[in-house]
Amino acid sequence: IKNDLFKAFQLIDSLYEGTIKPENQSFYHSIIEIADRLNKFQSDRFLRHILSYLISFFINKGSLNYIQTLFKIYKYGVDNDIWVIDIPAYRNIAYLSCATGDYKWALEFVENYKSILPKNDQESAYSFTKARTLWYAKDWEGVIRTLRNVEYKDIAYNLLARSYILTCYYELDEYEPLDSLIKSFKVYLRRKRNISKSRKNSYYNFITAIDHLMKASERRDYKRIMKSKEITETIPFASIKDWLTEKIEELEAIIPQPKSKAKA
Repeated sequence: IKNDLFKAFQLIDSLYEGTIKPENQSFYHSIIEIADRLNKFQSDRFLRHILSYLISFFINKGSLNYIQTLFKIYKYGVDNDIWVIDIPAYRNIAYLSCATGDYKWALEFVENYKSILPKNDQESAYSFTKARTLWYAKDWEGVIRTLRNVEYKDIAYNLLARSYILTCYYELDEYEPLDSLIKSFKVYLRRKRNISKSRKNSYYNFITAIDHLMKASERRDYKRIMKSKEITETIPFASIKDWLTEKIEELEAIIPQPKSKAKA
């Protein structure tokens, strides 16, 4: 029976069989054309299959070519009130909007959907997601204002929040509070026994790398840049690693490499 639900099944089946390629320009329009004719429940199931395919076969394998399509599908679901917005969806949708460069929409989404989040975790999910969105938008002062007096129950939130504030102090050339936070961050890592050793090492490396950058900038010390560069290679967090790499390249462009001494 060639009804709309069957067409939805055919499209999903064709994706997994490889007879339809997501890079086809009409791919997104085909999805929306079908979704528009399904009821809310059917559309939810259909779009989640498409999202699962894109995430499993591309995003999770490091290919970001379909971030734009992924976000457009999520945005369609938001605009048409298809999704149930829980905390993971709230964070992911805001992140995908940032990944496409649409920071204005992301911030509006974060504000508009705060009230539907579970009350117990509403403030923490809201403040963290807003701060991360502001960070991607490079509103450094906004990130600091959002996170300055926040202490999360979730250790992962706390670690990332402190990391974001460190980068903001660096961007604003606020080296005194940056140095103070580096020291307190190290103390925090030492005291928290429920953080895995590998995660602790990763954050210690990040702190050390940004400390070298701060001192390289203050003292115009090229060797510090190289130390930061070496440590940055070991950091597994993509967004932080990309940020460090960008700051290293900026310093390399303005701080000259010392000339090697000529042999006698």
